Amino acid sequence: MTFRAKSTEALFTMEAVSKSVSGRRSQNEDAAFCWSGDVGEDFCALIAVADGMGGHSGGQEASRLVAETIESEWSQLLENGISVGGGSATENGSAAEDDSATDPGRAWLESLIQKSSRALSNYQDGQEELSDMGTTLTVALVQGGKALFANVGDSRTYLATESELLQVTEDHSAIAEALRGGRITEEEAQELPYQDALTRSIGGGGVRPKPDLFPPSGEDTWNGYSVEGGWLILPDRCFLLSCSDGLTKGLTDIEIYECLRHTPSLEGAARELVAAAYRKGSTDNVTVAALEHGDVRRLKPYRSKGSLPEEATRPTEAPSPNGSVNGGESHEDVPEENKRSSRGLWTLIIVLVTLLLLLVGAYVSGAYDLSLSVPVDLGSLIG
Repeated sequence: MTFRAKSTEALFTMEAVSKSVSGRRSQNEDAAFCWSGDVGEDFCALIAVADGMGGHSGGQEASRLVAETIESEWSQLLENGISVGGGSATENGSAAEDDSATDPGRAWLESLIQKSSRALSNYQDGQEELSDMGTTLTVALVQGGKALFANVGDSRTYLATESELLQVTEDHSAIAEALRGGRITEEEAQELPYQDALTRSIGGGGVRPKPDLFPPSGEDTWNGYSVEGGWLILPDRCFLLSCSDGLTKGLTDIEIYECLRHTPSLEGAARELVAAAYRKGSTDNVTVAALEHGDVRRLKPYRSKGSLPEEATRPTEAPSPNGSVNGGESHEDVPEENKRSSRGLWTLIIVLVTLLLLLVGAYVSGAYDLSLSVPVDLGSLIG
């Protein structure tokens, strides 16, 4: 989805897309949501990724329920004309306090995660086999050039500028927390078992989740970026990328950044990210939701390395009218360039085989003719 809004100085572009594939797994337990459009006088966007867990259909249902809750809550917010912008306005345009603890955007994100938790609890009620059903969730909310982020679990949101890639959220996993606490090294973290063991999730048999919100409350700057009213002021040109851990299991942060900067379009970058993670050996579902804020200058594109194999993808449902909920697998067409290359290779093989057969035939025919033309002295043979 692409949204263009006139700013006071120039034409501003904001685009949001999502992509989700099953990869090497038989079903897709990820889901994504993305929306961009106009809220009051501001441009606004929301992207989110959920990575379900719980075995059988539990994980798939968990992420689906969260994505549907997000779509419902976001639609209701837009219909009621509520602004969530950092400390600027609330319902009916009334002034909001400039205290991050009462900021409507932060309150809405926390409420969204609690409502998602209740949706899972209601679905699980009376179904013992779904007692461990749960999901991660990472969300990025943008309004008027500022952003808020929330996460539960190990799905991530990144900020990519024209000079760096910053992991905004912090993973809620046993290994990540041990790493942040200095109890293990990066090298040790790579070798430890239970890489997927989470310390927080929505559902999953745990207590009601408490999300992390970024930037932290009370900050004037955060990781070198200005903060206003509790919201991060976005650079004029940047990407926001939310993803499941299927992406980061296959790609390093450097590879993620290079893909965003070297791919000419945001839609193309989303496709290449999931395809590259699959090629690099990711064994999980791979899902991304990406937002381009302003026209980010691209670097010289890499030569395409091809699409996902057919067994890794299946068609997905059409997006909703006011946004995009992607909870299934998406189909990748084989590029026409690859098709032409394949046809040319087979033509060359056929020509070479034909020439080889002709040469063998000529040799056999020549040898046969030679044997017939050699004179034989019967007298010498008889003695």
